[in-house]
Formats: sequence, structure tokens, C-alpha cells
Amino acid sequence: MQDELTTDSLSPPLSDEADEVNEAVVEAASGTEPVIPEFGSDEHSDRLEALFKKIYVTAMHDVPICNSAIKVEAIAYGRFEDMWMGALVTPWCMNLMLLPVEESWDGQRTGDKHKHKLPAGSYEFINGAHEDFGPYRMCSLFSPMYEFADHASAMATAAVALDAVMTAQTAEEQQAEEEAMMAAIMAGAVPEDMRVEPLPNGDEAYEDDEETPSELASSTEVEAGDPGPDGDGAANSDNDEPIDMGRRSFLRGGDNNG
Repeated sequence: MQDELTTDSLSPPLSDEADEVNEAVVEAASGTEPVIPEFGSDEHSDRLEALFKKIYVTAMHDVPICNSAIKVEAIAYGRFEDMWMGALVTPWCMNLMLLPVEESWDGQRTGDKHKHKLPAGSYEFINGAHEDFGPYRMCSLFSPMYEFADHASAMATAAVALDAVMTAQTAEEQQAEEEAMMAAIMAGAVPEDMRVEPLPNGDEAYEDDEETPSELASSTEVEAGDPGPDGDGAANSDNDEPIDMGRRSFLRGGDNNG
């Protein structure tokens, strides 16, 4: 059974990435003749549009946050991995939308959050569901919609936003993102998806097959002054050259495969 329709099912809180997407929108539209990507519709966007038109008529048409100049319309990016990707514009919000194609989301709880890796980076989506439609996930870009003077400008913004998140980062953008993350970590602001809960003995939580610092200390302790293989008190490897580890590898514990 799907969760009951709630306010979060219709208009979730603005995502943490909304400012980044909106900056891309502003940048794309800053030229004298901005290029607006063209996206059409398909069966999934048609179903989504029909659902939210019904919601507007039955539940939202007289809600003060609605902008009467904006209509309900959905556009389709199409298949992305095992999901459908698109964007939805309504009088009260603008969302990036994900729908299941192969995987079942029937057991999801409304309001739960999921990080999805899109070509431009990781974005947080919130679960929603409707008994006449099924489950979906939303990444909120704008809510309310007062800053849009007409429907055409809202749709142009949705198209630019959808194109922005589905366009891969350049090497320069990836480097800038990694440097910003490193600066945040050095300042003590550990990203949420990198935080770990401490264990009772003070160690951090590790995977089942990883040894904690306490376990490593007890199993590999070397007495002071005990020479290593090179006779200098240090257990050096055969290769004395420093390891060239990039920022991404360092942040991921030296794993270059991630």
C-alpha cells in the first residue's frame, strides 16, 4: 500500500543542490541569446503530468503559494540507468523527477531520502507516492514559483536545469569540487555521506572486513627501537618512492576504483 499523500509528496523541501543547479541555470541564460535545450514528452512524463494536473484541480488550485501564471507540465530526459529521468513544473514547485523502470520502489516510505549519482554529480531525492500513480522521487529546485512571470520562462528554466544535471562534469569542475570538499574537511565540516558513528571504544565504524585502529594497534604493535627490515626502526616497503595519491583517492582512503 502506498503512503498517504502529504505536503512533502507534492512539494519537498528545496534540495541541498538546488543552489548549484540554479547557478547553472543563471549561467546558461546569461548570454544575449541563451540556448534552451529541447526536451519532449513520453508515456512517463504524460502520466506524471496527468497526475499533478489532477492534484492541482482537486487539492492545490486555491492554495496561496500557487502562481496562477504557471501550468502543470512535465518533460522527459528519458531512460537513465534503471530509472526514468525528467522534470516537472507546477504552479507551486519545480522538481527533477525519477521514476522506477526495472527496480520496484513499492516498499519505499514517503519522505525518505536517496542520493543518486547523475552525470553532473550526486543529488538528493525524496520519496513520494500517490495511490493512482505509484512511487516517485523528487529533487526540489524551486518552491514556491513566484519568481517566474510566465509558464514559458518556468519551462525554459526546467529544461536548462535538466540538461545541467545530465551533463557530465569537466575535469576542471571535478577538480574544483574535490578542492572545495578538501577545504571543507580541513575546516572541520565533514560531508554527511562521509560521517561515521563512533564505536564504544572510541574507534569509528568500519566495514565488517576492516580492522579498527584498536585492533590494528594490538595486532601490529612494534616495540620502540625494534628495527624494521631496513634496520632503521621502520618497516619500509620495497619501493621507497612516495605514493602519488590524488585528492579523490585520499578522500576515499586510497581507493582509486571508486
